[in-house]
Amino acid sequence: MQSPRETPTLRFVNAASQRMARERIVRERRRVRSIASAIMALGVLVAGYVYWIGIHPAQPALEDLLPGSKRLTQRQVGLLYGHSGQIVYEWMQDARRPDVKAVIILAGAAIAAFLYVRLSSNDAHESA
Repeated sequence: MQSPRETPTLRFVNAASQRMARERIVRERRRVRSIASAIMALGVLVAGYVYWIGIHPAQPALEDLLPGSKRLTQRQVGLLYGHSGQIVYEWMQDARRPDVKAVIILAGAAIAAFLYVRLSSNDAHESA
């Protein structure tokens, strides 16, 4: 039943405005999704490039030129900085590996895409 205040024209306007609002939300979601996908794709490309450059070095490593230098360096760090310094040094050496760099870049891209989606959804809710 129709209420006395609601006319058929008003129902049509409400339905049309609701449809336009839904279409606007769908377009906004599609835009946010495509930008987040672009952020992730860029992260994958950069991580792949860093990994590829890392596994194809232009110069030989110090360990290749002076066998046993890695062990001597670790011993020297242990003597100078103690056990905790040696652990930090090993972490730094691990972080310099190309596969670890690539994983860090991918994690950064995923975090950036996630934050963009979350902040975009918060902006959409506040402006609505």
